[in-house]
Amino acid sequence: LGDWFHYVALYALVIKLGGSAAAMAGIMVAKLLPLVLISPLAGVVADRISRKKIMIVADIMRFFVILGFLIIENPKDLWLLYALTIIELSMASFFEPARNAIIPSVVKKQDLVTANALSGTTWSVMVSVGAASGGIFVAFLGIELAFLLNAATFLLSAYFIKMVDCSESHISDNKKEIDKGTWSYLTDGLKYLLS
Repeated sequence: LGDWFHYVALYALVIKLGGSAAAMAGIMVAKLLPLVLISPLAGVVADRISRKKIMIVADIMRFFVILGFLIIENPKDLWLLYALTIIELSMASFFEPARNAIIPSVVKKQDLVTANALSGTTWSVMVSVGAASGGIFVAFLGIELAFLLNAATFLLSAYFIKMVDCSESHISDNKKEIDKGTWSYLTDGLKYLLS
């Protein structure tokens, strides 16, 4: 929900700064670039270290990054808006593979299909509810409060993730594979993507 609040506030901030179509396009590039560049590495990392720790660290880092949007005040700060967006989406690029990969460790095998369906449904509902409520929130209470609310949701998320009890057997299961060399798996993945 906080993410969609953030996106509405982000676009509103670009408009407030006198953003042109090029500035909006810059935000789209800043949002998509990390997904393309970081996702292959993030998947490898999520298979090698604690997924729970990845998600908690990503959430805490995003808390601070989102607070950075509060210091953007004039068109000269547009570069900072792009930089913070890239950093925030880079953290999301680590968070999402870890979140998806940890689901089998959190639920029983027979509940896995239901858990994945709930995860997808929740995401879809949050897109519409978050964007709509974010628009109303930004219109009546302001961009800054939307950023503050979004930052708070990352701390809340990190707290809830910390409370989750799960087995992360992939760490010990992959110890021999790690010794073979993580970079070889990364390059294999990149070659596969290119093909």
